[in-house]
Amino acid sequence: MLYSQYRWNTPHINLEAAAGLSQALSVSPLVGRLLVSRGVHTEQEAERFLHPDLNQMHDPYLLLGMQEAIPRIKLALEREEHILIYGDYDADGVSSTSLMIHLMRHLGASYDIYIPHRSNEGYGLHNHALDWAHQQGVTLIITVDTGISAVEQIAYASTLGIEVIVTDHHEPPEVLPEAYALINPKLPDCPYPFKGLAGAGVALKVA
Repeated sequence: MLYSQYRWNTPHINLEAAAGLSQALSVSPLVGRLLVSRGVHTEQEAERFLHPDLNQMHDPYLLLGMQEAIPRIKLALEREEHILIYGDYDADGVSSTSLMIHLMRHLGASYDIYIPHRSNEGYGLHNHALDWAHQQGVTLIITVDTGISAVEQIAYASTLGIEVIVTDHHEPPEVLPEAYALINPKLPDCPYPFKGLAGAGVALKVA
């Protein structure tokens, strides 16, 4: 039998507060306990937590690079450029790619997608994928959940006449790629208040 080397500490829950929320909201006692365990203590806080609104989200333009990225995407749509959504094979990457597909369809864009094979290609941008994109007539790549470390690959894309907008959430390296725009809440001096966005969260901000 395997034993964890870590000791699990369960949070103390105010059962009286949980019961009060459960009764006030007409929800089960379990939901009341879950709300309290997540720092929700009043009926107003619970309503906000259970029924979120887009207006509660931070302004997407607080993300560095957004001011450059959005006009470039609009220009690509006006020119009917062929856009490539370049994702990743993990759950976050696939979710991010799916979100951007919905956006491209909604906007009536000409687009392709590329998700590298986990075993055969591995994580990140690859030059052979950029060659393929060039053959497809792609002039703009939007990465999701990847790209912040792709210095050499983005430089190579530039030689092919392809501009790259990077949307990512991974830790930025000391040397950043020279992309058309870099959108990542963890970039130095980025004023976006919440640094813990997943790749799909960053993609949603762009959308």
